[in-house]
Formats: sequence, structure tokens, C-alpha cells
Amino acid sequence: MSHAGSAFHEAGRGARAPRIGPVLVLAVGCAAVIVWVLRERALYVPVGSIQSTMPMGGHGHGLDLRVPAPRAGPGPSRAALAVLALHQAIAGVALAAWGVRRLCARVGRDVQGAAALLGFAVAAAVVMAVVCVPAAHLALGAVSSSVAVAEAVAVLRLTFMLTVVGGMLLGVP
Repeated sequence: MSHAGSAFHEAGRGARAPRIGPVLVLAVGCAAVIVWVLRERALYVPVGSIQSTMPMGGHGHGLDLRVPAPRAGPGPSRAALAVLALHQAIAGVALAAWGVRRLCARVGRDVQGAAALLGFAVAAAVVMAVVCVPAAHLALGAVSSSVAVAEAVAVLRLTFMLTVVGGMLLGVP
């Protein structure tokens, strides 16, 4: 076996599995971010439309403006959103931690270094943003793709900050 192939094989085998405690703590935090962002949006999602009394343009050409109606009834429960988000968050944080650990072992860097922490924060934030899009469609119903992407960007931003702070306090999982 060549030297490069041997080093690759040893690096893949030398990567430790992510620590379960920090994975769970960070996953609960990421799920809470998803629930908070989606629950705030759920309060303002229109479910129908009502007719305005003012014609469009104000000139009476017969074109009526339809305004979104306020949401009828409560939005999805926080518990349902939490269950939906928590399973995906645990898998996403564990996947991000495993990927960073494997990459650090392959290139011979310290797993608890600043580069590994930032790599983990970016990977976890991207995974949580990707998770947020189907969660938004499942939790909020028929929302437009632009609304789902806006929620994903908000989750990306907040999750990145959360994982940087959590990684500084708990270390990279």
C-alpha cells in the first residue's frame, strides 16, 4: 500500500466519534432556534384573503384589491415543532461534528482549535438551514419558497452564533 493511501486509511480510522453530551446540548439549542423562528412566522401566515372596500388605484375601474386575512386559529404548537426539529437537529449536529472530526484527523489538526470550531459552526449552521426549509413547509403549510428561504437564513444566522458560543464553552463535540 502506498504511503498516501496508508495515511488516508489511518486518518479515517483515527477520527473519534462525536461526544454525545455536547451534541445533545447544541442540538436542543438548534431545535429551539428553529422552533422560535418558525413559531414567530406561523403567527402571521395568511390563510385566505378578504376583499378590500377600496378599489385598486382609487379610480373605481372595477379592479378590487385582495388583502391577506389574518391567521384563523392558533398556529402549530411549539411541542409539535420541537419534536419535528429536534430529531433533525440531533442528526445534523452529529453529522457536522463527525465531519469536522474526520477532516481534522485527516489533515492532522487539533479538533479543539479555532479552525475546527469555525468549521463546525459553519457546517452545523448550513445543515440547520437546510433542515429548516422542509420543517417550514411541514409546519406552516403552503408557504412560498421565498418565505421558507427567509426562515432558513434567519436560522442559519442564529445557529451559527449559537454553535460558536456553544463550541467555545463545550468544545467541538
